[in-house]
This record gives sequence, C-alpha cells and structure tokens, in this order.
Amino acid sequence: MMRITVQLCPAVLVVIVCLDVYLGKAADGKAASAVRTACDELAAVKYLKSHLGGKANEIAANLIELQNEAAALTLAVVKYQGTNNAGLYSVLATIASNAVQKSHRQLNFATKAAKDAAIELARRQGHLEALRTVHAASTPSYTDANCPGNAGGSKNSADLTATTTINLAKADPAKCHEGSDVPTDVANIAAQIATDDNYHGLDDSAFKPAPLTTNIAAHGNTQSGITAVADNAGCGSSGGYAGLHFIAIHKTTVTPPTLTATTEAYKTAGNCIKMPAGAEADSKLVSRKRLAAILCEVRNTIPVITPSIKELTVGDVLSMPAAQQAAITALGQTRKEGDNEQGKNAVKKLLGNDESKKLAKFFEVLEADDLQLSQDKGARKTSIKAASEGEDYGLALAYFSGQALKKTEETAKSVTKATQVKEEDCTSKGKDDCTSEKCELKGDKCVAKNGVKEGNDGKTDSTCTGKPEKECKSPDCKWEGNFCKDSSILVNKKLVLSMAAAFASFEVFKYSKDYL
Repeated sequence: MMRITVQLCPAVLVVIVCLDVYLGKAADGKAASAVRTACDELAAVKYLKSHLGGKANEIAANLIELQNEAAALTLAVVKYQGTNNAGLYSVLATIASNAVQKSHRQLNFATKAAKDAAIELARRQGHLEALRTVHAASTPSYTDANCPGNAGGSKNSADLTATTTINLAKADPAKCHEGSDVPTDVANIAAQIATDDNYHGLDDSAFKPAPLTTNIAAHGNTQSGITAVADNAGCGSSGGYAGLHFIAIHKTTVTPPTLTATTEAYKTAGNCIKMPAGAEADSKLVSRKRLAAILCEVRNTIPVITPSIKELTVGDVLSMPAAQQAAITALGQTRKEGDNEQGKNAVKKLLGNDESKKLAKFFEVLEADDLQLSQDKGARKTSIKAASEGEDYGLALAYFSGQALKKTEETAKSVTKATQVKEEDCTSKGKDDCTSEKCELKGDKCVAKNGVKEGNDGKTDSTCTGKPEKECKSPDCKWEGNFCKDSSILVNKKLVLSMAAAFASFEVFKYSKDYL
C-alpha cells in the first residue's frame, strides 16, 4: 500500500507519507515488522504457538524443581531440629513453600491462557497452509463437457454453447521458511510481541482461491450436431476443433495473488480489542481480528517463571515479610510491634550478614552423600537432595525423626546421671557438720537417720568418698575437713530441666558455629 501511495502522491507528500509509515512501524518490534508475506506470518505463528506451549511446560518443570527444593529443606529442618540450623532451613522452607504455591497458580493460569492462544494459532496456521496449497494448484484439466444447446436466460440467442468443469491438479506449494531459513527477525516474534502495537498478517480477504483466466475460442454458428470433444474442453462438430462448428476453452491460467501482510491493531483506546461477537463479520472461521484479540490478552498475562530459590540472595530474603516472620518464630521470639528491624535482624542471625550470598550456598551440605537410610549390606549412602527427589523422602523423614528421638533420650540420660545426687550426703560430713535433721552421729561417723533411704535418692555415685587425702585430687575430688568429697556442683532433681535446657543451648551454639 505504501508503494502505491507513493507513486500516486505528489513529490511534496512523499516525505510525509514515508515518515508516517516509518513512525508507525517504530511502534512494532523488528520481528513483527519483518512479517511481510504469508510465509513470514506462518513462521511467526509457529514460533508463537511453540512459545506459549513451551511456557506452560517450562512452568510445570519449574514447579517440580521448586517442590523438590521445598522437600529437601523440610528434611533439613527435621535433621537439624533443636539447633539454629533448623531455624535457618525453616526460613528457606517457608520461601520455597510460598514459591511452590505461586508456581501452582502460574501453571493453572498459563495453561488456560496458552491453551486458548495455541488453539487459535493452530487454526491460523491451518488456514495459512491451506491457502498456500490452494494457490499452488495451477495445472488445469477438464471433465464433464456438455453441449446443451440453448443456453437460456440472457444467452438464449447464442448460436453455440458448451459447459465443462475446470479441475486444478493438486501441487505442493513452494518451500516456505523452515528451520534455519527463518529470518532472524521473525524468529524473535515471541520475545517482542508483548510491546507490539499491531499483529502483522494476511487480511481475511486474502483467504480465497487464486483467480482463473480462461481463453475461449469458437467457430461457426450451428449448435446442432456438435458433441463433446475428447479433451472435454468444449464441444465441436465432426472434426472437433478443426471442424466447421465448435466452442471450447482454449487456455486456462491460474494467477496466485501476491500475499502481503497488513496490520491489525491489538488495542483501541488503550484497551485490547474485543473478540468479535457471533453476529459480526469478523466472527467467521478465518478471523485475524479474533486472533489479535486473544494474543493481546495473552501476551501480557503469561507469567514470569518463578525462579529456583537458590538464585535468591540473603538480601532478597531480608525484604520478604514471610521470611522475616519465620525467622522470628524460629528463634522463639515474639514480634515487637513497631520494630521494623526485628525481622531483618532475625534473618541475619540465621543466614548471616552477607547480603550478596546466594541461597544456593545453604543447599551444598544437602547434596553430601552422608545419609545411611538402609541397613542392608552393601547399601549406599544417599543425600538429602536425592532423598527429596526420589522415593526415599518418607523414609528420610522417619530416619531423622528417629535420630532426634534418640538424641533426646541420650540427653535425658546424661542429665539424669549427672544429677543423681543424694538429697543430703551424710557420710561425707565430719563430726562438727553432722547437724542436719536427716543426719546423725553414730560413734565417730555421720550417717543417715533411720527412715532416710540410701540409693538413687540418697547417695551420689561418688568416686571420691572414702579416698585418703593423697588420692583426693582435682578435678573430680576435693579434700574438705577430714573427708574426700566430690568437687562437682551438686544439684537437686528440680534442676534437671534447667541442665537439659543448658545442654540444648550448647548444642544450638555448636551446630550454628560449625555451619555458619
């Protein structure tokens, strides 16, 4: 259209017309502007269809990766429970869980949007391929010639009439863009469509058979006696087309039109154009406007892929409210109203102060093959990462739960043994000290009064009692008065829980220090 306009316009207007066209194209990317023919549009449609279908597949694959990350982090929380590392991984597990939920929503949305667009693009692809096939048929043949005589109607005064059927032989269209033959600009259509103003493609009016030109020859003026000629191109008297009377198609020429792309605006008044209603002309099967309406809605709503949380940094986590709350909770804190730094400080306490550190660093330890889930002979060790991605996830959870229970029981035993003391050790007292209500002096020895039990609740498992002064040495024993006594701090049973808490705190410090 621009070429015709330029030729018909005065020279002074040429610059204006060209400038308008140039400015109009600037609103579309190079890919859209490179769509000039049916082949170009066909290539662009294939790329868009592949892109939208691939986007849904990409989100699905990403969702699986995020689910595996969340599972691995959950195992890490169970493995390190009771330590700062459990808090660290609980923060990461919170982030991963939120990412999984977001990816689920993205997949549902992308699948619906991509499906709608892919169906319309497939329809368009079929129309374009069919049109090119129809236009490729150019070799004519003739069948069913008939010589009816009076043609009737306005032609009832004709001296010669004939009817015949023109058939065009099917042929493959010329090679279109394939593989590396696709222009580079067109191949970028999927990346640029989000900012294009127009869809570039064939107008609906282009979808029709190619024009046929027929050359008709006739001789004579007598219909009587003429019959169909062998080639079925017409009718003639004795001698066919060499006789005195005949009428026939001399030549049929198929002239496929030049299929040139024009534009369909994606928007009107700033909004995506509407799908044509059923009563509108554009609602017919072949509709560029309908395709443009669907692509306009889809192109800006296909979501961005939620990345693996390994790609995030500590700085990214600091800005996440959910991560801040998880860190506060993991540290056993209560959120302080009005304290905007509490959450960030909690995150830093668990993840460290290096805001540039990527979370991938915290996954490295989860990839070590240090997990012996099977006790079978020759069974190999595995990693938390491998367990989270395979069938051993449940077994790994059970394993870590069992290890935690075992550690709890061992801790309880250690504390109990260390605190099994006699409520009051009478035998270690001298004469002058044997004055309590539970002790009494018998001869030169201080003993427990009758009714006071000896044993677990009456006597320590002392290794010092009874030793002579020369053997009563620190750090376990101490000579006091005339007796060798335990130098350890004696506690009563009410302090057992306090000591257990102190032990657990030590474990938290140890794990946190070793890891961070």
